[in-house]
Parts: sequence; C-alpha cells; structure tokens
Amino acid sequence: MIPSLLLACALLQDPKPESRTVEDRLKELAQRLSVLEKRRQDLSDENAETEKKIADQKAAEERMMRQQAHFWVLRYSKAIGLSEPQSSGLEELKYRWSGEDVQKPATVEVWKAREKVFRETLSAEQVPRLARKVREDQEQSVSGWLGMFARTAKLDPEKTAAVEKAVLGTFSPEDGVLLLEAHPDQLISWRKILSALESSLATLSPPLTEAERAALEEAIKPWKSRRP
Repeated sequence: MIPSLLLACALLQDPKPESRTVEDRLKELAQRLSVLEKRRQDLSDENAETEKKIADQKAAEERMMRQQAHFWVLRYSKAIGLSEPQSSGLEELKYRWSGEDVQKPATVEVWKAREKVFRETLSAEQVPRLARKVREDQEQSVSGWLGMFARTAKLDPEKTAAVEKAVLGTFSPEDGVLLLEAHPDQLISWRKILSALESSLATLSPPLTEAERAALEEAIKPWKSRRP
C-alpha cells in the first residue's frame, strides 16, 4: 500500500524544468537589454522634447521683450525727437530691464536708478518733452475712463468736458517724471480716477442736473464693487 502511495505522489509532482542552455540565457539577456535600451531611448526623447519646449518658451519670451522694447521706444520717439542711435540704445536698455525683471521684479529704488540712466541718454531739450508726453498720456487715460462713464450715463460732450475738467483738477502731476514706475504715487490708476470722480460729483451740480448725477453714479456703481 505504502509503495503505491509513494508512486502516486511521485507522479503528481511537477516535472523538473529542463535545464537552460547557454544560448537560452544569452537570448534572455538580449531581450532584457533591448527593453532597457527602449526605456533609455524613451527617456532621451522625453528629455529632448522638454528641452525643446523650454527653449521655445525662452525664445518666445525674448521675442516678446524685444517687441515691447521696440514699441516702448516707438511710443515716445516722434514726440521727443529721438535719433536712430538713441532709439537703438533705448531699445537695448528696455530689453535688458525686462530681462532683469523676469529674474526679480524691480523695486522703486531700482526704477529710480533706471530713470536716472534714462535721463542721461536724452538731451536737455528732450527731457521736458518726454515729461510732458508722460503727463499727456496719463491725462488721456483719465479722459478715456471718464468718457466711458459719461457715455454710459448718456452725458452730452459739454457735460463730459466739465466732468473731465473737474476730475483732472484733483490731480497734481509732479514735474520731470520720465518713468512712472519710479514714481508710483504719480501713477493714475482706474481706482484713483474712480475715487476722484466720486469726490467731484458734489461740485458738478451744476453743470450736471440731479438726473445726470444720478446716472453717472449708476454708471460707476459696477466698478465700485471691483475696488478693494
């Protein structure tokens, strides 16, 4: 009985695996190496794609900074009479500033130093022209915002002009400002315009009627909620 059981157990056991030849081992090793090589190539392709994206992004940023520098100079070139060498030099200056700001945003002190360098590139006649242009640009910005509010309130041109005069009279521009970033207190933001308009409403009756004042107050109401 016992010999029969031993024989049955022996028959039920898994057969011994066939011994692998050297050729089988080499074939398995070659397959593993092939898998590793594919993984290495995939990682290399991914790294190359990432590097290309970074390079493309950097090139796009540089193009944008170049364009911004060009249009910045173009904005003032005609008004102050920049020469070709001055324009080229100022474009490079603005481009360099933009690159520095990408690394670390400039403080007011840095902008004041930049304004000094900027001033030194201009002639004695060009400095007051640029300061006037900067002031005029701010006034145009104020007029643009007030014009939008006036159109919403359906004010006629004469009443709109009266509103502009009253609001502009609340601002006291500093002489000689060339870069507003160096004088943040001189920058007239839409929030300052809104506050100036609110404080001027009481002095605008007349020329505005009560209905026109109410319409103007209604026009600025959505913007008041956006103000922190």
